[in-house]
Order: sequence, then C-alpha cells, then structure tokens
Amino acid sequence: MASETALAVPFAADEICEIAVAEFKKRLTQLSPLQGGKEYGAFEIDFAHTIRLHRTSGIDNIDKQTLAWGHVEGGKIDDVPVAELEVVKVEETYKSDPDVNGERLKHGLPLTVESKDGRGNMVRKRVKVRDDGKK
Repeated sequence: MASETALAVPFAADEICEIAVAEFKKRLTQLSPLQGGKEYGAFEIDFAHTIRLHRTSGIDNIDKQTLAWGHVEGGKIDDVPVAELEVVKVEETYKSDPDVNGERLKHGLPLTVESKDGRGNMVRKRVKVRDDGKK
C-alpha cells in the first residue's frame, strides 16, 4: 500500500460554505425552542453574517470581507398572536481552526493527500477519513 501524506492546502470556497452551514445548523439545534419534538405554525428568520476571508499567500494577500443577509419566512406570521411568539437571538462568531486539515476532519470533509502512483510519480487526490482514523 502506498503511503499518503495529508497536505495543508487552503480551503476551497465550497468547503467554507459547507462548514458555515454546519456551524449555523449546530447553533440552531442548541437553542431550546428548537429542541425536541416542538412544532410551530410559522417561523421567520432574519440573518446578517459577516464573512472574513484571509488569503494564505500570493501577490493578492489582501483580506476580503463580505456580507450575507436575507429574510426567510414560513407559514403565516400574521395569524400568530404576539403573546405566543418566541424570539431567539444568537450572537456568536465562528473562527476556523488554523490547522486546515483539523477543520476539515471536524466537519467530515475529505483531505488532499499526496502519494506515489506506483510509477514513481507523486499524485494528489481527495480522501475522506473515517471516524476510526483509517482512510
């Protein structure tokens, strides 16, 4: 079996999106109004997220910042009496682990590994690491 070495390559944009969604879902499921078998006739979500992106190297070593915002509504909010509305506000930040592979492992994303192809050449491929530590 060829030995493989995990490379600490920068995050791809789709990996950042996947991690952000996983972290948001984790925060939502920790809110007591959203735990258990509770049911609601309607919901409304306002969101505004600041996203800071940091380059690792290169000529364009400028940090980038962008905003994601929007409004989501399900059901008929106007039909719900004000006394029955529960408002939950979450103000937290999430900062990725400086170890890019550690961050990928925490979120179940594949690692980029480098190994020999059997002909003396080095090849890169994406490998999903299982929970038991094996590839």
